[in-house]
Amino acid sequence: MVKIFPTDYTEKTTIAVDDMILFSDSEDWNKLKKAKYSNLKGENWVDWVDWADWTDWASFVPKWEYSAWTAYVLNDVVSYNGSSWIALQNTTGNTPSEWAYWTLNAAKGTDWTGIWDVMWPATNTTNYIPQRDWDDSKTLKNGIPTSTFAPALWADDNYVTDAEKTVIGNTSWTNTWDEPDASTTVKGIVELAINTEVNTWTSDTLAVTPDALAWSTIFGRKWFTVIAVDATTDLTVADWKAYVAIPECMNWMNLVRANAIVNTAGTTNATTIDIYNVTDSHDMLSTAISIASAWTVGTAWTVDTSYDDVATNDVLRIDVTSMSTTAPKGLIIVLEFMLP
Repeated sequence: MVKIFPTDYTEKTTIAVDDMILFSDSEDWNKLKKAKYSNLKGENWVDWVDWADWTDWASFVPKWEYSAWTAYVLNDVVSYNGSSWIALQNTTGNTPSEWAYWTLNAAKGTDWTGIWDVMWPATNTTNYIPQRDWDDSKTLKNGIPTSTFAPALWADDNYVTDAEKTVIGNTSWTNTWDEPDASTTVKGIVELAINTEVNTWTSDTLAVTPDALAWSTIFGRKWFTVIAVDATTDLTVADWKAYVAIPECMNWMNLVRANAIVNTAGTTNATTIDIYNVTDSHDMLSTAISIASAWTVGTAWTVDTSYDDVATNDVLRIDVTSMSTTAPKGLIIVLEFMLP
């Protein structure tokens, strides 16, 4: 390591190659000189090399870890391979081992020889925790296996407890009571509700899926009622008893139920009603709504799943396709829709 001696240097001072002294006299004021040889005595300056004005060494600039891509200037200080180096001139790409560009400021110590160095065990077994070797304060010994601690925690060598393994391996689809049921205030096992359970509105622990919500009667369905014929008017066969436009909120829904009600029952033979999508030019029922003789409410309808979907602004038409001998009076149509 290079040493810089103060102005009280004497002939008894031990000198090594590249050591420096600060010298002042009438000719060489504040000159930093560098030794050519070891064990120099006296002030024979032919044995010394002028290095720099001391004012050039007034402050050092830390540049942290050395990089071959960084441009360094005089007095930049870098760390390289564990040692500290000072730049003696402008340099880029010259590693701090080259005498012309760098001088050693502080050398890296020898590994494992410092007072506080700690040495790893000479042999180390997998899954063992190293311990301090009381015979040597700087050396660790093999220690004890991790499995020694596991039984105290009721766990295996991976520190997974029996209770945790039960939860991880639970494939019974039921709560085995090693974990809590979920509630509005507690995290835990939760059961997924089906659409009928959504309809009841009675649970505060079931989780609702999008599918159950879509198929629930309360939230998943949209419907409307159409008065096609006044309550006191005899029903007649016709393809245009009423028209209905589909709103945007029912876009891409499917017709899932259709029924008809008359205010006064007809007699002798049934009255049949169909639903026609004017926009798509298709009947939406494969079996028409049928109101039997002396009945006021229809039955026997079947939706044609090939033509059950509707879109925004589709126009649906109510058609009466056949009539009882004695005509019923009035006509109310109920249509229900839901997402596919």
